[in-house]
Amino acid sequence: TLTLAIFSILFSLSLPDKYESSILLTPAGESSQTSNLSSMSPLAGLAGISIPKGTNNASIGLEVLKSRIFVENFISEQDILVPLMASKNWDRKSGELILDSNIYDSSSKTWVRKSNPKKPSLHEAYDFWMNDVFSIDEDKETGFITVNLKHYSPIDTKNWLSALINDLNDYMRNIDVDEARLSIQYLKNETNKTTSQELRSLLYALIQSNTEKEMLAYSRS
Repeated sequence: TLTLAIFSILFSLSLPDKYESSILLTPAGESSQTSNLSSMSPLAGLAGISIPKGTNNASIGLEVLKSRIFVENFISEQDILVPLMASKNWDRKSGELILDSNIYDSSSKTWVRKSNPKKPSLHEAYDFWMNDVFSIDEDKETGFITVNLKHYSPIDTKNWLSALINDLNDYMRNIDVDEARLSIQYLKNETNKTTSQELRSLLYALIQSNTEKEMLAYSRS
């Protein structure tokens, strides 16, 4: 038992350090304009129009962060496949990652690992990312979300995390903007078709709501 304990301690000390970066997020509040339209729901129901309901952007954002296509696109666009999959340690003095020469040849910039294919696929990188690098915690009571990345380089880990959240904000913003623009175009067409003053008032209110949604998407992260 003593021998195993000593061996375990020595083995743990021999492992390279990994550094973790964390960021605390809170979902942006929904527009108050949507809630102000609730009093018009009966009229909207008679007209066959559904009042938009608040969307839980936090839940959508969490699923996007864990989705394969989002992570694979992030790894590809940020060009981090080599430091992600081929690093084995970090040099404190130089601040540079130490790559495993059995996996990647820095001089020729080629993958040399024994696996086939030699170059890791984005699917493989996604699995490694989710199992060894990325983690997420959500506080159900406060709604705060903590996103964590763990890797050999504290510099890369921090930079990756910042870029990841920026990409997520852009992705969610584009969803809101596209949705609002499609809604505005549809509502304008419907306004031109109706002669009912009540329905026109409702449609204009919905256009205003979606215009506000588009404005807020550009004005906040």
